[in-house]
Amino acid sequence: MDELDKRITCSSGHKRKKSFQGSFLQFLQDLDCKHLSVCTPDDIRRFLIWKDFSGKTTIHGVHCKHLGQKGEFDCFCPKRLASGTVEGVINQLVNIFDDNGFGRYWDIFSKSGNPACAPIVKEYLKLIREEQASAHVLPKQAKPIFFIKN
Repeated sequence: MDELDKRITCSSGHKRKKSFQGSFLQFLQDLDCKHLSVCTPDDIRRFLIWKDFSGKTTIHGVHCKHLGQKGEFDCFCPKRLASGTVEGVINQLVNIFDDNGFGRYWDIFSKSGNPACAPIVKEYLKLIREEQASAHVLPKQAKPIFFIKN
């Protein structure tokens, strides 16, 4: 059993999860929100907005001459996280709260449960998708791998 636990805690996925959780908890401390139990959906949105500024996807404005074009351009349009990445970050946050006993639901009346599952967080993701669709940002797809049978 100890060997299995050691393998789990040494895995790269576990290390990434702990690193992400550490950066989220540090963000909460910087907001004076000292613990997960007092975190609100607004804190989750603030975290998503903060993470969004470290993105690599250029969101060209309607008046940008590069609107709808792929590639790197010298324009002043903002770089943001891709909508799929934002969805992944939200899922990681849902899992962090779930692992800490908050479940996978948010009760809007008692304002309790998992704040990453709140409707306002889902609305934020919807707005990100709409913004990127209007900027003609297409999700990157994996390159197909062709196997040749002999």
